[in-house]
Amino acid sequence: MECTNCKFLFRDKILSHKEEEKLYDKNYYLELQKEYFSNCLVPNPKDKSRLYDFSQRLDLLESLNTKRSKVRLLDIGAGTGAFSYLAKKRGWEVYNIEISPFVAEIARKKFNVPVYVGEVTDKRFKLKGFDVLTFWEAIANIENTTNLLKTTKNLLSKKGKIGILTTVVDSWIYDLAKIIYKFSFGKINYFINEGFPIHHANHFTRKALYKSLKKEGFKIIYVSNQEIPYKYTKLPKFFLPALFLLGKFAKLWGRTIQVLVIAQKMN
Repeated sequence: MECTNCKFLFRDKILSHKEEEKLYDKNYYLELQKEYFSNCLVPNPKDKSRLYDFSQRLDLLESLNTKRSKVRLLDIGAGTGAFSYLAKKRGWEVYNIEISPFVAEIARKKFNVPVYVGEVTDKRFKLKGFDVLTFWEAIANIENTTNLLKTTKNLLSKKGKIGILTTVVDSWIYDLAKIIYKFSFGKINYFINEGFPIHHANHFTRKALYKSLKKEGFKIIYVSNQEIPYKYTKLPKFFLPALFLLGKFAKLWGRTIQVLVIAQKMN
């Protein structure tokens, strides 16, 4: 479905908690998305590029943070807990929320970080006063964005910040997928299916994301247009050089497939 005002796209079916949990079972992490998660299943993988990416995000958050004492972090949709593991090594006080019991157990046993299994909107989740909340490629997977942002704001301390990295549909790669689908009369639907998986409840444009944040009382203090590291996707490897080149030009024109946003609570 599409909002005719801001072009925000959303799945036409709301999934129950049990249906969502089933989507993120062991098969999702070890088979369906194995390229993406294979380098953050253990604290010391052979390929450390994903952990390096997480470290850069921590550098960014630290550069924007004015609090001198220990930073209190809540990572929402934490996956294996790799991000908060790195934050903990820097002296941050870390907490995680994850809907999948499978990766929550990995986070506890292999990364030694605390995890609440469920959703941030659960009434059973009582913790508050966080300096930073992060949604790394997770906000699109959560059903009710308005309720999510209202809850998020209440969990933050005064002038607390949220970090969001998400795919956005106002990008050249989505435009290309739509063109291929249209001119093949729907016969070539691989790229469209990859761009709109059942796991994503929401599909933001940049405008829709910024508008949602401002509406719920957040001030955007940092924006970076980014490309997905396509080597971590299921896309055939022979596409990688062309996608890399497309991504270079997309960044120049602000039409990348991802955007990283840091926003601060205003009141």
